[in-house]
Amino acid sequence: MGDDAGLASGFDRRGGHALHGIGHDAHLRISGLHIALITGILVAMLRTAQLPRFGCGAVVIPVIWFYTAATGWQSSAVRATS
Repeated sequence: MGDDAGLASGFDRRGGHALHGIGHDAHLRISGLHIALITGILVAMLRTAQLPRFGCGAVVIPVIWFYTAATGWQSSAVRATS
């Protein structure tokens, strides 16, 4: 009902956006476990490459903060990152 000429092409009148409710953003959810796994893998790779511990921290910490920011600052990820 009504005029839908001004609506975006992907808009579904029954449920909002056409992708609404199908879990299209579920891949962006991260937790403390994800942070720990990524950190452990990165540190192991860098230590295998003979990078000193200080260098590992200098590389991994900004990468983990960027990852946390890029995925939307979920509270569990921020707690694990800090």
